[in-house]
Amino acid sequence: NSPQNGAVYNTTRLFVNISTIGANNIWFYNGSDNIVYTAPDFANFAEGNNTLIVYVNDSAGNSDNLTKNFTISLTSPIILLTAPGNLTITNRTSINFTANLSDNYGLRNATLNIYNETGSYNLATIDLGGSLQLTMGIVISLIDGVYDWFWEVFDLAGNFVSTQSGNIAPLERDNKTSISATGLTTVTGVQVRPYFVDSQQVDQICQ
Repeated sequence: NSPQNGAVYNTTRLFVNISTIGANNIWFYNGSDNIVYTAPDFANFAEGNNTLIVYVNDSAGNSDNLTKNFTISLTSPIILLTAPGNLTITNRTSINFTANLSDNYGLRNATLNIYNETGSYNLATIDLGGSLQLTMGIVISLIDGVYDWFWEVFDLAGNFVSTQSGNIAPLERDNKTSISATGLTTVTGVQVRPYFVDSQQVDQICQ
C-alpha cells in the first residue's frame, strides 16, 4: 500500500494504493478533501507533514479507518562551507574539510569530493542518519599540489545539492619554487578558479 507510513517524498503528487477485504465503500482524506477511492491512482498532497486517513464500510454497516503519516519536502538541503577557505595556500598536509549542513526534514548523506591535477584524489561518503543540522568535518592528508573540492548532500526525500568548488595548495616548508595552478579542469559542471603563486609569495608563506 502507498503512501508509506513515516516516509519522506520529494513530490506533492503521490500514488495512492489501498487494499481492503470485504469493503463496499472506500474513501480517503488527503488533508483538504474527501476523495472516493475506486482504483489505485495519483492524488495531490501539500508540502510538509501529511496525514492520510482511509475510511471503509461494508453492506452490514461495519466501518473502520486507517491513518498514515508522511512528509513531503521540496526544498534541497543547505550547505555552508566553513574550512578551508577558498584559494587557501598552506604548508599543512592534513586538512580538515568542514561544512555546516541542514535540512528541514532530515539529511541522508554527504559526500566530499577532492580532485587534483591528475583526477579524483579522495571520495568520502558519510551517512547522516536523518539529522536536521550538523557540522561535518573530514580530515584528509594531502600531498603537494593544487586541489579542487566540493560537497554533495542528499536529504531523506532525495533532494540534492552540490557546493561550488574551492581551491587549496599545500606546500612544503623547504619548497622555494614557483607554483602554477594551471591544468585543472571543470569538475561536475563547477569551474575551477586557478591561481598563481610566485617564488616571493612562497618564501613569505614558508618562513
